[in-house]
Amino acid sequence: MKTNSYEDKNPLGKITSYWQHETANFDPGKREFVNRKSSPIKEKELEITVRKDSKDRLILSFHGGPTGFEAYYLQDILDTVMNSEQEDYCICAGTVNSWPRCWVKMKDLKKILTE
Repeated sequence: MKTNSYEDKNPLGKITSYWQHETANFDPGKREFVNRKSSPIKEKELEITVRKDSKDRLILSFHGGPTGFEAYYLQDILDTVMNSEQEDYCICAGTVNSWPRCWVKMKDLKKILTE
């Protein structure tokens, strides 16, 4: 397997993701965001792939996410998914007035990773 190319990814499956934008105004006096509002949650299907990097580490990527794709070391995700009691796995924390938050259900991710 080649190691550095997007084209050399191996698909693992598709997963439903959940997105939510947050808007707010920044108050320089308080040095914080005020009037925070969240959009309704939307669903979007993402593709999950795995590939090796130049050091032979496995990289898991979620394609179609807020920045195009989010990528993590596979071992780190496995450690989290197998040991967490949380319902959701956040793949993008988002940025107020810019990028949406994006998460997947932990049980769905665990199913894909253990099949």
